[in-house]
Amino acid sequence: MSSAIQFALLYQRQTLVCAWVVSREVRPWLLELADGERLTAHPNRLLHTWQAEAEAGAAPRDVLARHERDWPALGEALAATAAARLPAEQPLAFAQAARAVLGDAADPWAQANLLRAMLSDRRRFRHEGGAGHSFVRRGAEALRAHDAAAAEEAARAAWLERALAWCEAAQRGATPPPCPQGLAEALESLLAEQRQSPHWATLAKPLRLTAARQEELQLTLQRLLVTAGAWGDWPRIWLRAAGVSPAFDPAVLEAARREAERPVSTAGRRDETAWVTYTIDAARTFDYDDAFSIVETRAGGLLVAVHIAEPFPDWAPGHVLFDEAARRISSVYTDDAIYPMLPESLSHGRLSLVRGQPREALTFLLRIDGGPGELVELRRGVVAVADNLAYDAAERLIAAQPDTWGRLAVLCDEMRRWRRAHGAMVAEARDVSVDCSDPAHLALIERNRDESASRVVEELSIATNRVSGAYCRREGLPALYRVQRPPSRTAAGRSAQREGTRSGAASGAARFSLQGGPHMGLACERYVQTTSPIRRFADLVMQRQIAEHAVAGRMTYTDTAQLKGWLERAEERMGAYAEAERRSAEHWKRRYLAQHPGLIVPGEVREIHDDGGARIWLTGLQMAVEGRLPSGASSGEVFRFEVQSVDEDRQQVQVRPAP
Repeated sequence: MSSAIQFALLYQRQTLVCAWVVSREVRPWLLELADGERLTAHPNRLLHTWQAEAEAGAAPRDVLARHERDWPALGEALAATAAARLPAEQPLAFAQAARAVLGDAADPWAQANLLRAMLSDRRRFRHEGGAGHSFVRRGAEALRAHDAAAAEEAARAAWLERALAWCEAAQRGATPPPCPQGLAEALESLLAEQRQSPHWATLAKPLRLTAARQEELQLTLQRLLVTAGAWGDWPRIWLRAAGVSPAFDPAVLEAARREAERPVSTAGRRDETAWVTYTIDAARTFDYDDAFSIVETRAGGLLVAVHIAEPFPDWAPGHVLFDEAARRISSVYTDDAIYPMLPESLSHGRLSLVRGQPREALTFLLRIDGGPGELVELRRGVVAVADNLAYDAAERLIAAQPDTWGRLAVLCDEMRRWRRAHGAMVAEARDVSVDCSDPAHLALIERNRDESASRVVEELSIATNRVSGAYCRREGLPALYRVQRPPSRTAAGRSAQREGTRSGAASGAARFSLQGGPHMGLACERYVQTTSPIRRFADLVMQRQIAEHAVAGRMTYTDTAQLKGWLERAEERMGAYAEAERRSAEHWKRRYLAQHPGLIVPGEVREIHDDGGARIWLTGLQMAVEGRLPSGASSGEVFRFEVQSVDEDRQQVQVRPAP
């Protein structure tokens, strides 16, 4: 017998191999495989080492080569023997397994081969690691699960191969084979969610997306979707990126159907159906969540009822519809669609304050006398709306009834002046949206927010939310307050006029707070939104909190951690939704401009670039574009511009001075 040779078992290029140790005088050790390839490995990378006596005259490589020739058949036999002798679903250290399979007198090569066999057979044996190598033999049920998972993995690998082949053909301009099922969905997910997409890890690198600039990434994926015949439009991508769910799960729809059949509950509610009550909203609105009644005319003022649609009080965390509202956080509105927080059978039906139907409501009786508005009574009631007025119809009502609705409009103007005197940012503003009812012939819709009907709705809503905040503060109710830092009057006013924001919105982002604080942009000491409970989850929560306390003296939500979780989700979701709504609105305006080439529009120079170009605010459309300027133009000047080009894919509009 010659001296002992040390052998090792290790992974090399993801393959389990045996090697002999040429030298271990220094680290890493020098090893040699049966084919003569040499490599180095640190001892802690080696799965197992053993010593065996070399046969006389046999080189270590020859010994290793002979064992490698015998290995395939030997390995399968050892794995089968181990599977037959070891108990199922019972963790065993390898030393125990070796004694059970080989007996106590097994030589080092037999033990090494058994370890290699069990490590190689991942179907029958689960390697649980550890210094001594622990294994579990899978039982029949575990084998079935393993085989199913392996089949799924093989199917995924085959799908990925087909998907990448399709993408490669599409990118080089060849006619690709039929698009593999699921690839279009994966590409849309990549475009919308990018690094957060579940497909990023497998598809991004082969498609060369990881180092691509944002514009390149978007255009690459868009072209692939066009080739696949699956391209929709950019708003769909932005809405998906924002987490907007276009459809409800069947369980949610079924729950909504059942709730929509519930009769109106009059228990514990005042009958307010005799009051003449109106909603005032955009013509395309169907989710009416607030309505107004003039209850009394008084010297110097009015007693006004603000009725807020009240979802069923027995909804609570764990109720499928409450949880769905908590997941969605709010409705999302684009020029071409509404994505409601609650299914339409509720938001447009049973809970909506639609004309002629009795509805449960939380009623705020407010004394309106030109000041900020004072809460007289808070109660639950049943209302019946006389009409759902669009803004133009509400203007006619105000003009036709000067002693009531006309007077209310005047008092709301005084409320606005009061707020302005106390620091609120109130800027005249217009809404410009696009009528998408005929996509081939888009039209602009303009609404002046400074008209009487708009001021009535805005001021009564602000007053209701202000008294809600004051109520929570006075009664010590845990609340989701809206707070806003003091605004810069000059910047806020200019931004509000240019961007078309609501009063105060330009003064810095309002945010939720559990501690509370002033809403300086609206000149409110405390502000809690309660006026849109079928559109916004925070309003639903706070309406419930205030109503239960006012009527029954109970606090519904006292868990600070729960409220904080809702607050954080609302901040995150509503920010994403607002961005998607903004980008969608600009998309439809670009579409409108694309249908009107050469259109002449006024624009204000916002920023002059070094290359002579400029950022221009199109005042008539309320959107920013790029363009060239007349000679000598300076920032802040207003000129007439001609629409030169529209690139919808790059989301760009170019204008030039009008001739």
